[in-house]
Amino acid sequence: MRKFILASAAMACLLAMPQFAAAETAPAVAAAPVDAGHATRAALVRRYFKAVDFDKLMDSMMNSMMPMMVDQMRKSSPNITEDQGKLISDSVIAAMGDFMPKYMDATVDLYADTFTEDELTQMVTFYESPTGQSITRKLPGLTPKAMQLMVQMMPDLQADMMAKMCAKMQCPKSGSDKSTT
Repeated sequence: MRKFILASAAMACLLAMPQFAAAETAPAVAAAPVDAGHATRAALVRRYFKAVDFDKLMDSMMNSMMPMMVDQMRKSSPNITEDQGKLISDSVIAAMGDFMPKYMDATVDLYADTFTEDELTQMVTFYESPTGQSITRKLPGLTPKAMQLMVQMMPDLQADMMAKMCAKMQCPKSGSDKSTT
């Protein structure tokens, strides 16, 4: 049970991050041949990741998401204690901390193959500038606020999704929806 809970938590974290969800469903692609400018673009990608504090941004996102995800797990599995929830959260955050450098290294080639040298140079120039650095410093503080906003808005989104699904298929009436006809 414990392994299942931890694996579920890790998968939920990965699927919550768009780049992981896309990678999970994308078909395997053969590695493209490396061109002469690849090394220069890869170096620019590394500078970009450093300039935007990519690892700190991911840490901030994980630290903001985990309490909400554990809370959802505890609602769906009430036998998970508060201590177990903290263990799950701490374990997932630690595993992601170990994983992110590997992920960033693997992602360098994707960025280098996607963006031109000029685009990467402009990205790096911006994010290394005072304005870019100011934005970078503010993003980790924005993440928990954005997550809290999502939590507040989620019930309306869930109700809207359910209404749209039920409009397309037969949904059983819940006990609170009983209408007299």
